Amino acid sequence: MEVSDPPRVAVLDFPFPWSAGAPLPTLLQDENHTFLLFLTTEDDHGIGLVEFERCFATSFGSPGDETFHGHPLYSAGLRRYEAMEVFNSPWIAQLQKIDSVHPRHHPSTYADLRHFVFAFHDTTFECVAAGFTATRTDGPLSDVVKRVAERLL
Repeated sequence: MEVSDPPRVAVLDFPFPWSAGAPLPTLLQDENHTFLLFLTTEDDHGIGLVEFERCFATSFGSPGDETFHGHPLYSAGLRRYEAMEVFNSPWIAQLQKIDSVHPRHHPSTYADLRHFVFAFHDTTFECVAAGFTATRTDGPLSDVVKRVAERLL
């Protein structure tokens, strides 16, 4: 996938908000599964659980809200405290370019991949995946993390 148009970021129609103060985003991942968990309410009992499908790559950490304007996609529409999708993603183009040296590389592998960004208070999560499912469950967060971690083993 060659990216000729500049990247553009759009806010997703996400089914529930997360806590703006301290959502405690938690990433659980192995080679085949990627789960993002976070507080949806201030009282530690509403937990958002996002499971990504065919996740190719993730980034978890910087920037936080104080340096968010330094993110390379900020001028393309990236917003704080939102779930977003990047169109014309330079990251997907970079992943495909890296993979292109493989003798069995086929561009169609990347045709249905999407670049998602979840911007929390102190942490930004990004991934390239085919899609995701989002559910809300009751916590506390530590119990939900334990249940999801068991799915990885």
